[in-house]
Amino acid sequence: MPIDFTLTMEQKRLQADARAFARDVLTKVGPATRGLPTPLARFAAGERRRAGLVLGYGAIATARIEEGLSRLRRCFT
Repeated sequence: MPIDFTLTMEQKRLQADARAFARDVLTKVGPATRGLPTPLARFAAGERRRAGLVLGYGAIATARIEEGLSRLRRCFT
């Protein structure tokens, strides 16, 4: 039985929107971050961050770093 991979009109609109986003937004990311030395520096370049600690994709406020590290430590013990 053959499989039909023809896109619906809604899927074609979504595809066009994704391509427009890639063309208009994502193509600017590389040149804007190319000179930054590390992935963390490139991650932080997007917006102004508050003081604290960045773990993965989240940030822990300075006043809560000890609590955050304690929670993280419990995950591994």
